Amino acid sequence: MGDFNTDLLKQNKHFPTQYFIHVLMASGFYPLIDRPNRITENSAALIDNIFTNVHDVHIKPGIWFVDISDHLPVLAILPSKSKNCKTKKVVAKQDFRHTNVEKF
Repeated sequence: MGDFNTDLLKQNKHFPTQYFIHVLMASGFYPLIDRPNRITENSAALIDNIFTNVHDVHIKPGIWFVDISDHLPVLAILPSKSKNCKTKKVVAKQDFRHTNVEKF
């Protein structure tokens, strides 16, 4: 995954981009993101991507629409391998009794 600075939306018009895609796909990798993730008033480009060689229809790619950068963050949600996965709830607490504060 990364910022490749190659607009994948222009692969039909730009030979270096087309070559980049062909090399990755020939190696068994394909892009998960297919929508622009750098959007300005005048342009839209797909320059951040996640490439994978795992062909799983349960992978959920996405773009997070949040204004924290000039690029929209890309993400991929992968299926859990364990069906019995249970998360433990951890509760952190602090004991502010007088004796503990003095010890501190």
